[in-house]
Amino acid sequence: MPEKNNPSVIDTVVFDIGRVLVDFQPDIPLERHFSDPGLRRRLKKAVYDNPAWAEADRGILPENEILKRFIAADPELETEILAAYGYSRETIRLFPYTEDWIRSLKARGYRVFCLSNYSRRLREETSEELRFLSLVDGVLFSYACGLIKPDPAIYQLLFRQFSITPEKAVFLDDNADNIKAAGEQGLHTILFTGYGDAQEKLETLLAF
Repeated sequence: MPEKNNPSVIDTVVFDIGRVLVDFQPDIPLERHFSDPGLRRRLKKAVYDNPAWAEADRGILPENEILKRFIAADPELETEILAAYGYSRETIRLFPYTEDWIRSLKARGYRVFCLSNYSRRLREETSEELRFLSLVDGVLFSYACGLIKPDPAIYQLLFRQFSITPEKAVFLDDNADNIKAAGEQGLHTILFTGYGDAQEKLETLLAF
């Protein structure tokens, strides 16, 4: 259990969600529902690689505006784009290690939070894959605050909302830009490239 009277010891672990605690794979529903490789490439570009996807995570624009932006990227594929968007819930799958990892940290006395760019719709439609959220001390979703990583403001909001001292917390994310921004806000950071590597690096930090 972390020694709370030591001002430098880490007492808090903050996880990103997508590609850290759950897998996010747009190719899965595209390959499942669209047989033509060329069509799949166009749909991925129009939907998942579209800046509007991040705007959906921000949670400010209405869903119909997000859909208009997807369609505007490839108007010939309006029907297929709407279908692909409907299948997007299939992109999310819980990693087998997630719940045990969180339980282990909690059992040792660490506070555990999540900070994630995530849309309201996907949150509602993937609740079963996000069941680990019942284990954590709190979660800040981008759609709920109108901010997305790597905006420094979202990290500051996290600190205020959950009384986190950044110098006593470590943040794990698979996105290098998000990690850089988190470090600039005072957090210890781990760039997530896989569970084994991340767990080893986390344990090294927690040992101090």
